[in-house]
Amino acid sequence: MKLSLHILVVSNDSKTIFKIGEMLKMEQEVVGMEVVDIDNFATGTYNIDKYKILYVDFDKEEFLSVIKNKYILDSCKLIFISDLKLNPERLFEFRPFDFLSKPIKDERFKESLGYAINDLANSSFGYYEQDMSNILNRYFIKEKDKYFWITLDDIVCFEALGNYVTIHLESKVIIFYNTLSNLVKRLPRGLFFRANRSFLVNLNFVASIKNSDKGLIKLILRNKFEVELSQRQTVEFRGKMAL
Repeated sequence: MKLSLHILVVSNDSKTIFKIGEMLKMEQEVVGMEVVDIDNFATGTYNIDKYKILYVDFDKEEFLSVIKNKYILDSCKLIFISDLKLNPERLFEFRPFDFLSKPIKDERFKESLGYAINDLANSSFGYYEQDMSNILNRYFIKEKDKYFWITLDDIVCFEALGNYVTIHLESKVIIFYNTLSNLVKRLPRGLFFRANRSFLVNLNFVASIKNSDKGLIKLILRNKFEVELSQRQTVEFRGKMAL
C-alpha cells in the first residue's frame, strides 16, 4: 500500500506551482507515495485540515492570514517558499517545518520532502497510520550531496561520532549529520535498542548475548561487532527480554 498524500500549494505564482507539481510527480515512486491531489489555493476554497503538506508562499500576506487562522501545527507540515529575506519574528509566529528559497532547487526539494515524510510517518494520525506502513520501514538521509532512502531492516546499528552518525549496514558504512538522540525520536519503536551513548542496535542483528567482566550485558552482532550495554541499559534490556 502506498502512502496517500493530499498536498496544498498556497501561492499565485504559476511557475512555483508548476515546479512543485512536477517535482512531486517525479518523487512519487522514489518516496513510495501517491499524491492524491496537488491543489492550488488561489483557484478556490479548500478545507486545509485534510492536507498533510502545505507549501505556502511567504511573500503573500493574504495567504499567511489564511494559514494563521486555520493551520494546525500537529496535523501537517508547513513549508514556506520565498524569494525575499524573511523576518525572524514572522517565522517564529508560524514555526514552519522548513523553508525553500526561490527558485526551488531539485535536491533541496527532495531533502525537504524526505524529512517531512519521515516526521509524518512517525506521528500518530489515527486512520492515517495504516497508509504509512510502507514508509515506516525506511529512513531518508543525506550523505554528502546525495539524498536517498535506507530500509531500516538492513541497518545493523547506528554509531555516534560527535555531531555525525555512522550507519552500519552488512555491506557498507554511511556517515551523515545527525545525533542518536534525534534518531531515537524519529525511528519506529521496537526495532532498535539504545545500547549506550554511542550505539543504537537493530535487535534483529543480535547473534548472541553474553555477560561482560563488569557484569554488564554485551551484544554480539552478526557483523561481529561487540556492543556493551551501559549499566542502566543492561537493566532495561534484561527487563525487556525477561533475562
